[in-house]
Amino acid sequence: MNLLEKDMEELIILNPEKYLKEPDLKLISRQYAIGNYRFDLLFEDRHNGKLIVEIQRGTLDRNHTYKILDYYDEYKKRNPVEFIDLMIVANKIPRERRDRLSSYGISFHEIPESFFLDEKSKLSNIPQINSEIDKSSDHHIEFEVINSKDHKTEKLSIKQKVLSIFNKTDSKIYSREDIKYEIIKRYPETNLTSIIPSDYCYNIWNKGIKFDFHLFEYLGNAKYKCLGKDYPYEGDIFWKDEKVGFWKNGQKTIYKNEAKNFLKENKSQKKYNKFGEAALLAATHLELFTPWEAWELAVKEVFPESKSSQIKNCPKNSFLGLCEEGLIKFSKPGNYTSAFENKNYALSAINILKSTNAIIDKNKLWLMVLNGQHKKHNSQMDVVIALWKNGMIK
Repeated sequence: MNLLEKDMEELIILNPEKYLKEPDLKLISRQYAIGNYRFDLLFEDRHNGKLIVEIQRGTLDRNHTYKILDYYDEYKKRNPVEFIDLMIVANKIPRERRDRLSSYGISFHEIPESFFLDEKSKLSNIPQINSEIDKSSDHHIEFEVINSKDHKTEKLSIKQKVLSIFNKTDSKIYSREDIKYEIIKRYPETNLTSIIPSDYCYNIWNKGIKFDFHLFEYLGNAKYKCLGKDYPYEGDIFWKDEKVGFWKNGQKTIYKNEAKNFLKENKSQKKYNKFGEAALLAATHLELFTPWEAWELAVKEVFPESKSSQIKNCPKNSFLGLCEEGLIKFSKPGNYTSAFENKNYALSAINILKSTNAIIDKNKLWLMVLNGQHKKHNSQMDVVIALWKNGMIK
C-alpha cells in the first residue's frame, strides 16, 4: 500500500488532535491559496488563533523548512490582527532541520510513514473532506461588481475610499456586507480583506488603528449606523466587551494605561535580552489586549525585522502560561496556551524565585527548573526574570 501526501492530509483532518497534539482545532480550509502560495491546512484553535500546517511525505527538505515562513508573511500581511502559529508534519525530520525549525519557533511532528499506513489500512475508504477552498484568500462574498475597463481612478488608500463614500451623516443602517458592496461597487479593484468597518466606528477601539476619523456607530450583530465624519458623538468606547473610553461633546477620552505607569515607577535599571524586554512591554498592554495580542504587539516592536523572533514559541508560551494563571500584574486567568511544557518551566521558575526570595542568574535558574534534565535554554527564563525583577509578578 502506497502513502500519498493527500492521505496524510486527510487523516490529519479526520483527527487533528491525534496527529498535531493540539486540542479543539477547527478546520478552516485545505490547500489554502493566498497570493502566489498555497499551503496544506489552515486550522483555528480554541483561542481563535490560526494554525498553518505544512505536510511533507518522506524526509523534510530545505524547501519545506523555509517556505512556511513565506506563508506566514503573506497571511500576516493580509490578516495583520490575527494570531498565527506554524507547524510542519513530515515522516522524518533530520536533526539539523529540527534545530532550524526550533530556532524559528516553528512546531513540528515527525510521524513515521508506517503509522499513517496503519491508520489508512483501518479505513477501507478515506472519506473525501469537502471543505471550501477560498481560492482568492479573501473572505469572498458574491457581489454584482461593476467593472469598467475605461473607468480609471487615482490610486486611493482604503481609508480614503471608505471616507469618500460614507463621509456624510445619513443615519442609514448598513450590514458589514452592505458596506463592502458600496466600496467594491465604486472601487472594483479593492481587496475585500482590507475593508474592516469596525476600524471606523466611534464606539469601538481596535488595536493598531489611529483614531484619525470615525464614520459609524456599531449597533451589534454586524450592523453599522452611518454618522459621518466629525459627528458630535456621545457614548462609551469598547474593546471587545470592555469599556476603554468614552465620547462627550464630540471629544474622545481613552483611559490611561495603569500597567505602563506601574512599570515606569518600578522598572529596574538592568538591561535584559530582547525577549525579556518583550515580556515587559507585553505586560504593559495587558489592560487593553488579550495576552496573545499583547505579546504579538510587543515582539513586533522589539523585533521589527525578525519574523523568526516574532513567532518564537518558547518565550511566548512562557509569558502566556504565566498569564493563564493570572500571575502577571494586570493579567486575568484564562485559557491562553496549550504548550504546557514551557508554561510549567515558567511556573517552576516563579516558585523557585518566591521560595528563595533572591535574584538568581538565568542559567542557574534554568538548571534548577530542569532538576537534572538536559535541555537547551530557549529564552524562557529571560521572560521570567525580567518580569520578576520589575515587580510584574503577583
